[in-house]
Amino acid sequence: MPTKEDWSREFSRLTAEDGKQHPPFRWQMRLLGHLVDGDLPEAVDVPTGLGKTAVMALWLIARAARADLPRRLVYVVDRRAVVDQATRFAERLRRNLLAMPVAFAKELGLDATAKLPISTLRGGFVDTRAWLEDPSRPAIVVGTVDMVGSRLLFEGYGVSRRMRPYHAGFLGTDTLAVLDEAHLCPPFEALLRGIAVERDSRFGPSGAVASDIVPPFRLMSLSATGRETGCLNNVFKLEAEDRREPVVHDRLTAQKRLRVTTLNNPKTLTAEIARRALELGAGDQPARVLVYCHSRKDAIDVKALIDKKIKPKGRAKVSDTANSGVSELLVGERRVCERLDLEHWLERFGFLSGSKTALEHPAFLVATSAGEVGVDLDADHMVCDLVAHERMVQRLGRVNRRGGEGRRSMIDILVAKPTLKSNASDSAKKRHTRDSDQFNANLAALRGLPLGSDGRLDGSPAATTALRSNCPDLVQAATTPAPLHPELTRPLLDAWCMTSLRKHAGRPEVAPWLRGWEQDEEPQTTVVWRRHLPHRRDGEKTTAPASMIDKFFRCAPVHPSERLDALRSHVLGWLLKRIERFSKRPETHASPMTRSGIAALVIDGSGDFATGMTVEDLHFLGQPARALSPMQLRDQKKSRTELERALAGATLVVDSRIGGLTNGMLDEKSEANAIAADDDDRWRSIREEPSADVDRPVISFRVQPLVAADGDEGLKAPEYEDWLQVHTFETELDESGSVRRGLAVYKWRESAADEDSRSIQSVPQSVDEHTAAVIVRVQEIAERLHLPKEEAEALTIAAQFHDRGKAAERWQDAMNAPEEGRPYAKTRGGGNPHLLEGYRHEFGSLLTAERTELPQGIRDLILHLIAAHHGHARPLITTAGCKDGPPSLLDAKAGNAALRFARLQKRYGPWGLAWLEAILRAADQSASKATGKQTDG
Repeated sequence: MPTKEDWSREFSRLTAEDGKQHPPFRWQMRLLGHLVDGDLPEAVDVPTGLGKTAVMALWLIARAARADLPRRLVYVVDRRAVVDQATRFAERLRRNLLAMPVAFAKELGLDATAKLPISTLRGGFVDTRAWLEDPSRPAIVVGTVDMVGSRLLFEGYGVSRRMRPYHAGFLGTDTLAVLDEAHLCPPFEALLRGIAVERDSRFGPSGAVASDIVPPFRLMSLSATGRETGCLNNVFKLEAEDRREPVVHDRLTAQKRLRVTTLNNPKTLTAEIARRALELGAGDQPARVLVYCHSRKDAIDVKALIDKKIKPKGRAKVSDTANSGVSELLVGERRVCERLDLEHWLERFGFLSGSKTALEHPAFLVATSAGEVGVDLDADHMVCDLVAHERMVQRLGRVNRRGGEGRRSMIDILVAKPTLKSNASDSAKKRHTRDSDQFNANLAALRGLPLGSDGRLDGSPAATTALRSNCPDLVQAATTPAPLHPELTRPLLDAWCMTSLRKHAGRPEVAPWLRGWEQDEEPQTTVVWRRHLPHRRDGEKTTAPASMIDKFFRCAPVHPSERLDALRSHVLGWLLKRIERFSKRPETHASPMTRSGIAALVIDGSGDFATGMTVEDLHFLGQPARALSPMQLRDQKKSRTELERALAGATLVVDSRIGGLTNGMLDEKSEANAIAADDDDRWRSIREEPSADVDRPVISFRVQPLVAADGDEGLKAPEYEDWLQVHTFETELDESGSVRRGLAVYKWRESAADEDSRSIQSVPQSVDEHTAAVIVRVQEIAERLHLPKEEAEALTIAAQFHDRGKAAERWQDAMNAPEEGRPYAKTRGGGNPHLLEGYRHEFGSLLTAERTELPQGIRDLILHLIAAHHGHARPLITTAGCKDGPPSLLDAKAGNAALRFARLQKRYGPWGLAWLEAILRAADQSASKATGKQTDG
């Protein structure tokens, strides 16, 4: 049994940075003892800046000590931070694991490479999907509330309908959810806690089956302010001896001298914030000044005012420190491709905690709420406006983060009392009263901090923690009320689980269950730029067929690194202004685009095509009222309303030639073409971590425009090394109906084993060869998971039959299988999927298995796993294209599959059944990837 000295040594080696080791804090060792003993706290209430992210290392050490903890750790952060400190820390653990003793990795269940799977589920990083490869291996997943929560509830944002149960099965089973800054998202904490407590009862199986078969889902909340921890029974807190440790003491008592100034004129707020920031930056020596603004507009205005002083024009001298410096804007509304540049800026000018960078001139970082969490910022001074108490604590934690002698930070909080116009409406008066009450409460909480001899308040972590303990009512009044949220019920969960149904009347959007009903919360829209948009041009008519677009974005899905999330109103205003400018471009522009060409596509929150618009359509929507007739004005109003409704929570894919992007942010004046993800060469430099393979593209697809040569019938797609063609889309027909143009979509060789192109590989493989490989994989996984004999046998038999439907000549011909050696499970592609006529090989496999004598006790599970191994049969699977019987018989078989799903959902519970499906799917994908690597030599 490892000793505490062993644990301390392992912690130091795992968390070492740049070769330098740091011993654990006393509180971390105490928490590790709880984890090893199986005593998982419901919450860890430790002030910010004391290393809460290190719970990942504690989990690893406890797992290696054979603690009864889940195999996957899912670390959830509320905001889409520009720099995801949690991901960076997880990557450090992975690197350091390689130098740990072999025995440590072996106890964790890692293979000979000791490489810990890490994935990030948020709009700011690339999801490598490494966490989905093997349910029996440990993995760390870092994600936002929206990305993790939607997947947990079978409605994964940005996940294809067929992959949603796969994600849900992994997240809802054998998982420890660690919710960072839990006080910022009480509805989501309530959801996770309800699942953790009732997954195997109210949300689980009808009997006591799953508790012995399906590993648990557990939750541990992390909170710097302690909101909602009062109702919990097992909360881990600092002890007096923990606080006396020198480093902990320095951080708890870090000097943060706070002054509150009330402005008489609210209109001067941005100017005063900028002026005070410049004063702090040009003190005795150049300083790093962090500026927080509640609104994005204020942040932009403040940065512009600062830039006027530090970047003088004309003959003004720039050598004077007071009149020179650097500035940057940190807002959530920025594309990932350009967010990496911002991270480099933060590193260069020493805004990240632990930096020892010396400044020659002042540096100013102007941030919105995107910089309040998930970023380990450490500025010298701060200026900000007034926000609720829980957010103010987060802001204070980003200044003088490590404390110590000689560091003294000045913090100015400039506040402007809400005003009311004399002719305000009754609703405006009520809103003003509410805002004024909240303003007074926020201000009172700040002034409740201890007052020092210098006339400034004490903003140290020790002071804010004491305020919470000594004046709970004061803090509670200044804390944003938790939004109301709906209750999760089993009928709702069952409806979300039916992922193969495109529409379901009883399946609402999951957002209220993740974030509650937030008052006055405007919906967001995701913007994506693409050079190649799917469409169909027949003569002068251009259309956007739904089936084509849905298929295209399954082959070339929206990638996290190309997303930009912004408020719907901002996106709509930007789009119409861009089209107005775009329409005025001269015909000689380098990237011409016809007015009838498709300019934008809207993909709804479920991933389904909603609407497509031409340049002419959008130009009409942006026309001023004076230019339209009364009838046109009515049509415009109706169309704008429909577009506004469609953009709520949706993805807007625009032609990259429209531009409108500067430094990753929306800019209606930018005329340059936007860098697009389907322009692969310009996306190669984006990496999810510095050690990533430089030859592997982050975007795993590429799109190639095709033009038919004179005399050719059809389109011929070129071949590329390392890229496998998965589909061709016909986009333009001539007068005779012959195809003249199209788009070919390719997948990177190592990603071609995904759900939409798993049957394509560089070297063909027979059904028997592939089946044998899957059986080996599924048995290995089942053994490591210690599955009961019956479930392990069901998975093995399902693996034996899962690809038998591919033996159909229709499938072999459509996939261009070689004539000799048929049937093949994997081909080189290049065939014609239209020949399938909708045929699903899983349905053919299901019929083959049904004609075989199967063990009665597990027959339902075997047949369901076969039908669902590509995400169908939840509850429906199509019979199209199948010739194995009359339609009436095939329809009955499909109906039986739906009833079978309902029975198994009741037996194993929603997450339990999805987890069993995921085991077979993981084994199938693993076998496919292994084959691809072997054929590469």
